[in-house]
Amino acid sequence: MKCTAPVLALAAISFFAAPAAAQRGTSNSTAATLHVADDTAGCQNRQRALEERMRSCQAAIREGHFNILLELASLQSVAGDYGGALASIAKLTDRMPDIPTTYSTMNARDWLPVLQARGEIYALMGKFAEAGKDGDEIQNIDSDGADAANAQCWLRAVAGQELERGMDFCNKAIERKPHIAVFYDSRGLAYFKLGKFQDALNDFTAALDKDPDMVTSRYGRGVAKLRLGDVEGGKKDVADAEQRDLIIARMMAGYGVTP
Repeated sequence: MKCTAPVLALAAISFFAAPAAAQRGTSNSTAATLHVADDTAGCQNRQRALEERMRSCQAAIREGHFNILLELASLQSVAGDYGGALASIAKLTDRMPDIPTTYSTMNARDWLPVLQARGEIYALMGKFAEAGKDGDEIQNIDSDGADAANAQCWLRAVAGQELERGMDFCNKAIERKPHIAVFYDSRGLAYFKLGKFQDALNDFTAALDKDPDMVTSRYGRGVAKLRLGDVEGGKKDVADAEQRDLIIARMMAGYGVTP
């Protein structure tokens, strides 16, 4: 799901190594240092409620941790605040070097997760054309093509559009890098949207075999099991996922995956 960088659950994480930025409003005191560390950790703490995590992100950003803007945008997206999520990403991109246009450069690695996150938000909003533009931009600057193929797969799966074409991108990503868990997670969602629940279950399981902490796949596998009539197994996976991440049910509902 999403990109190969660590994410929300949809992640966990600092999504990427953002360019260095001045830490406005910070202090060298021990108290201030601990406060910032707590805000940053709270922003990414999967045992906190959504609103708590957003407040921690906002506090960390006020302390100068601007790379957390992408984490905040992901949380705002889960909350359904798509306008706020896009505004957070815009604040981040204002601090980044200009995006490459037709080739991969050093700063392309910073842009890839930003484009993926923004494309996902557009897909959740039903703005598939805008999401597609970000997906095409990723194709222009991704050096090996696997992440770009996964992004095209993921955006179509989230939007629930062009799913058969999206499956070609899913397969291409996995063929190029069969060891990447998130690629199976992306294809699992595409299969789920196509109503192919056994295939979805197989891919979510493959993702978990490679990354047992991929909570999106655990939740998705649980729902796929429920669709296939395995009530006990499905409930177990769903409950396990909800225990690992308090906001996973709300996040997956945004993707159209509900028990």
